[in-house]
Amino acid sequence: MSKKEEDKIVQRSTQLAKAYFKEKLGYEIIVNKHEFTSRTNGTEIFIYGYEKGDKENKVSATIDYSGDEYKVQMVGIDKKVK
Repeated sequence: MSKKEEDKIVQRSTQLAKAYFKEKLGYEIIVNKHEFTSRTNGTEIFIYGYEKGDKENKVSATIDYSGDEYKVQMVGIDKKVK
């Protein structure tokens, strides 16, 4: 995949993860890392970050980008949901 395609996937996945955490869990998050995975034929990306204002509360999201619509597959949170 080209750098341009990779950047597009990272940007869309980051936006989706931020929106998911905000809407579903009430967290505003800061994304600081991403990692592409090959476990599903290269159609998932891991998004990592933390809750804004609490760097100790690390969060993660697995995003499936195999179709036209990106989907949150799984999320992780270090601390209990508010």
